[in-house]
Amino acid sequence: MQLEPKTYEVDPDPAQVASVCIAASSFVLTLVNMYLTHGRKPAASRDDNADSMLTKLEDSAQNLLASVQALTKLIDRSSSNPDAQFYDAPMRISKTQMLFSKTALGTYAGQLSSSYTAVGALGLWVNHLIANKPDLAARIGERLSVPLSDVAEQLNSAMEIGLPIRVVVREARLSLEQLAAAIEAELNDGRN
Repeated sequence: MQLEPKTYEVDPDPAQVASVCIAASSFVLTLVNMYLTHGRKPAASRDDNADSMLTKLEDSAQNLLASVQALTKLIDRSSSNPDAQFYDAPMRISKTQMLFSKTALGTYAGQLSSSYTAVGALGLWVNHLIANKPDLAARIGERLSVPLSDVAEQLNSAMEIGLPIRVVVREARLSLEQLAAAIEAELNDGRN
């Protein structure tokens, strides 16, 4: 008698996705810190290199936002209970898991890898802007300072007291959307 092979649901840790979100917000908040540390910088004429850096930074923010949205969509479709297993799960490592089929896990792994690559690109362009155009980085940070005033506090609370991962995802989306909007406004101001 031959037994049917048992199928298992596999359980990636939702903190993996949360770490992408935290890293995204951390890079964006670095620009706010540039403004808070160095103050308001007057607008100066920008060269093509500055516009190119801003465009690449904007693209990286939009790509990462799309990647985070793709991850959450995959979780919504693949998890047997996305609210309990992901969104409402506390921001803790190895305390909860999402139950995926083997096929869904493969898709998740590829999307997660793409998300980490997108985080790396965002970090590269944030740090490149700070190193090469610190006044411009501070101006972008100034544009972000009000709309993102509570993001660091929310993320620190999520990590310290285990707020739901929903908070981490929300704050990352807000950070990336506001970064793209701030860059677009800066580029538009330079054209006028």
